[in-house]
Amino acid sequence: MTSLDWARHHLDKRAIGAAIDILVSARSIEFFGFGASAVGARDAQQKFPLFGVPCGAELDSHQQIMAASMMRPGDVAVVISNTGRTRSMLDVARMAREAGAKVIGITGSSAPLVKSCDVALIVETLDNTNIYTPTISRIAALVVIDVLSTAVALRRKDDHVERFQRMKRNLNELRFRIEE
Repeated sequence: MTSLDWARHHLDKRAIGAAIDILVSARSIEFFGFGASAVGARDAQQKFPLFGVPCGAELDSHQQIMAASMMRPGDVAVVISNTGRTRSMLDVARMAREAGAKVIGITGSSAPLVKSCDVALIVETLDNTNIYTPTISRIAALVVIDVLSTAVALRRKDDHVERFQRMKRNLNELRFRIEE
């Protein structure tokens, strides 16, 4: 069994469902990651605005503290940390919750981050990040973000689908057409 298969089989489906419920009702979403986990935060920040929800991805520790401190009820903080032990990510999760936001954690183990989350998505990959570049854990986090974004998209109403199709048409206008 590969590391990604391990992660897939051990993902808590109820936690995924709870995270989707929170994201569907979000007023705004901020994604937080540091180091390799910042890749997941940036990827999520690109996908979720497509569902009509204002999003941000803060990668700088000062900006992260500012954004987490300014959150309020109705906002959602998605904190991505493979180790679940990065001090700045623990601070961000705590501050966002204190401000009234819901906190979703995406982490590789049942680590301290879990205690500060409303929902924790534990994506254990058996990746030894002390020795190797955390490639598998990063891919696993990206897959979870894809699952969440797809599920949120499927819950959107018809008016959102129409807006999404209009956006796609507008993007197509930016591309060169190849004349036949």
